[in-house]
Amino acid sequence: MTSRCLAVPLATIALLASSARADDPPASSLVGTWRLESRVNADGTKVEPAPVGLLTYTETHRNFNVMWQDASGKHFSFSLVSTWELTATEYVETIHLGILNDELRGTGLTYLTPGETRRAPARIEGAKVSWAMPFDPVAATCDGEAFVATSAEFGFTDHWVRVDEEDEAGEDD
Repeated sequence: MTSRCLAVPLATIALLASSARADDPPASSLVGTWRLESRVNADGTKVEPAPVGLLTYTETHRNFNVMWQDASGKHFSFSLVSTWELTATEYVETIHLGILNDELRGTGLTYLTPGETRRAPARIEGAKVSWAMPFDPVAATCDGEAFVATSAEFGFTDHWVRVDEEDEAGEDD
C-alpha cells in the first residue's frame, strides 16, 4: 500500500523535474536583455545598417521588438509581449500582445490573438538551447554568451548581444 501511495507523488516530482525553469540552466542563459547587433543575409553579405531590435527575457516573460526596411523603403516590424516556458523537448509561448506590420509582403498591420499558446520543438545540449520560435519563422540558439536567430523564409541570420555585458564593458550606443 505504501509503495502505491508514493508512486503518484514520485511520478509527479519526476515530471516536474524534467521541465526547465527559467532560473535553471540552460533556460537561465536566455534571461536578460539582448540587442540586435548584426544581420547577415543568406548570401553572406552583412546588412548595413543593421535592423533595430531589442529582446528581453525575464524568468517568465519575453518582450521582443524588431524593425527593418528593404531597399525600396518598405518596413517590417514585429512587437511581442508573451510568457514562455522551456522544457527538455519544447519551447512554449503564450501571446499577451502581438503587433506585426509587414509592408514587405503587402499584408500591413496585423494583431496577433492574445492568449494564443503555441509549442515548438527545443533541444538542450549542455548550456546550449536550440528551438523554433512558435510565432516567427525563426530558429534560435543561445548558450548564454551568443544568441543567434536564423530565418530561412526571410534569408538572414541575426546576431544578438547582451545589453548588460555591454554596459559592464562601458560601451554605449
